[in-house]
Amino acid sequence: MAAFVDHHLTTENFSRYIASENHRVLVLRESSSIVGYALFALDSPPDPSTAHLSDPAISEASGTAELSKFYLLPNHHGRGHATLLMRHVLAAARPHQQRIWLGVNHENHRAQSFYQRNGFIQVGRRDFAVGASTEHDFLLARPLGPCR
Repeated sequence: MAAFVDHHLTTENFSRYIASENHRVLVLRESSSIVGYALFALDSPPDPSTAHLSDPAISEASGTAELSKFYLLPNHHGRGHATLLMRHVLAAARPHQQRIWLGVNHENHRAQSFYQRNGFIQVGRRDFAVGASTEHDFLLARPLGPCR
């Protein structure tokens, strides 16, 4: 997992995301410190060759955003910060996309519960290699209608 993070969450990659017209990076600050962030990609559906989907509309490129990263420092969990960040993600994606999806580890029950409270439902699953291990994700999605 550390090698995956070292390879994908680099300064160079984030610089590309910030400069990209197809990505949005949202940062949550408390005072002058970053306490969380989210990254989503426009027109980025799940890959049907690796995902097992119950809703084929999710695999349509047009109108489907991927919430690729959604992180909050652990000492900020349970304080409403994740809900605030999610509201901003949904508001930022809504003018451009019809729906948004994400992958969440099948053992991350806290995150699954949070996403379900924010209108996401399970639409599939995928397995993927991270180093020598295989990770198992549930794929969740929601329409980008009015915020709850």
